[in-house]
Amino acid sequence: MNKDRFINIILVFGVILGATLASISLVKETNFRSEEDWVAKVEEIEISRAKFSLQIQALAADKRTPITQEDKAYVLERMIEEELLIQRARDLGMLSTNTMVRGTVVQQMINLIILDNNMKTVKESALKKFYEENKGFFTNADRLRVRQLYFTHSDVNKALEKANHAFDALLANENFSEVAKSASDSALKLPDTLMTLTKVRE
Repeated sequence: MNKDRFINIILVFGVILGATLASISLVKETNFRSEEDWVAKVEEIEISRAKFSLQIQALAADKRTPITQEDKAYVLERMIEEELLIQRARDLGMLSTNTMVRGTVVQQMINLIILDNNMKTVKESALKKFYEENKGFFTNADRLRVRQLYFTHSDVNKALEKANHAFDALLANENFSEVAKSASDSALKLPDTLMTLTKVRE
């Protein structure tokens, strides 16, 4: 197994390794609430408050709700795990030959934090309801169901005005049947079925 592949394995199992190392008390002390320049020490390495703040800002940018104390504690825990990984990689002599390891670990931890805080479980019933209400989004691109609205008036500008008004109403999610009440009758009747692009052009 070459060294790069070994590095990748360590990154994949980073959280597990970090938790294991933490359990043997490599984290000497934490400083979560004071005004010092660091928020935690792992061995003799300080995790700076500035770096901690940057990761909190990154998390806040991806959250729809305000950052809580639990969020901050979670971020700090992940940063400690990251530092444990870095120290382990240093012990194995890998950091001297691969300067990208730290950046890769940092990015993976940020992604993990973001995913954990934004992941939502959608019920199957909600998915089925969405599908039934939006079947058009799930049809193949080469088959379309087309509906028409036809507007006519002795004054072309007024016909165009009515058409634009109907267009805006549809964009605003108004019911098609209601919008269609303002349209004129058309001699051209389109079939209410899926049609190929060629058929639509005809």
